[in-house]
Amino acid sequence: MINDPMDEGEIAAAYAAQHNATSVAAVVAEIPPPSDAPPGDCLRCGGEISLARWLAYPSGLCVSCQAAKERLKERPR
Repeated sequence: MINDPMDEGEIAAAYAAQHNATSVAAVVAEIPPPSDAPPGDCLRCGGEISLARWLAYPSGLCVSCQAAKERLKERPR
């Protein structure tokens, strides 16, 4: 078979694949490794903070305490 040059669809697919790989790599690079600040106990209530919670929002507070903190911030004075 003759080696045909890529058509527009193949070029677009190759570009999209490269763009997606670069984007995913950039996002993954921003995630702090768990060894930097491993999940542990909530700083407010002492409850356990799961790894998934810590990776999503590494604040040191559990979901309940973070929600309470945000509600207090929104309360009119």
